[in-house]
Amino acid sequence: RRMLMSSRVALEVGLDAFIARNFESAGEFLNPLRFLPLLPKLFRGGITNPLSLLAPLDGWLGSFFRDQRIKALFTFQTLYVGLTPFNAPSAFALLAATELTDGVWYPRGGFGAIVDGLVNCAREEGVRFHFHWNVSDIVTDDAGTVKGVRGVRTSGSGGEAEEEEAEAEEVEERADIVLVNADLPYARAQLLRDDGRNASSSGLASFVDKSRDYSCGIIEFCWGVRSEDLGGMQQHNIFLSPDWRGSWERRPGSTREWRSVENANFY
Repeated sequence: RRMLMSSRVALEVGLDAFIARNFESAGEFLNPLRFLPLLPKLFRGGITNPLSLLAPLDGWLGSFFRDQRIKALFTFQTLYVGLTPFNAPSAFALLAATELTDGVWYPRGGFGAIVDGLVNCAREEGVRFHFHWNVSDIVTDDAGTVKGVRGVRTSGSGGEAEEEEAEAEEVEERADIVLVNADLPYARAQLLRDDGRNASSSGLASFVDKSRDYSCGIIEFCWGVRSEDLGGMQQHNIFLSPDWRGSWERRPGSTREWRSVENANFY
């Protein structure tokens, strides 16, 4: 109960102070004066030391629970953001708080309805969408400034034509800002120009910066099974490794490459 109360306060404070607002500068983000109004709410939630929200989540939960299995139930959510319970700040307890106090909700119409809703809102604001584009590279000038994207379009004008066969057409869209929602090594190797040409897929490894600590990736399997084969499983099932700490540690191989853990957590 104490843990959920503190986690709920971390969620409410985090939403108001960080997630639901923009910051124009680092100084605005770090301004200590804006934290003063938050202190009474933190104190009421049992958080007497606000800096404790920056401590590792696993250690913070140790002040509430001794059983590692219970701690695991309240920390596996760090998987969602590519962190571990040992390097995620305890403020991320808000992930468990929203699941356990607000519940898990399913959007009416499915998750596709969220996409449709965002598209409709964007169109009302004048946004144009181009579908059936295969972006080949990000266009830059000699100084490296982004100028747009180039690719191949296989649909009609506007990108929203019927699903019909069409000749491939090379297209280019000019833009001052390009947001890339792709894996960084792939984007650098395939979309950004290197000496006037794109790197081959075999060269992806050369773009991986081994001095940085990359967040975890996933392997997803989509199976069609009969309901009677599922036993007692629910819609969402988390399987936790018996080697809790070891399941989060990437072990180096013989050539600085990382090997997968032997007993991984899976969802």
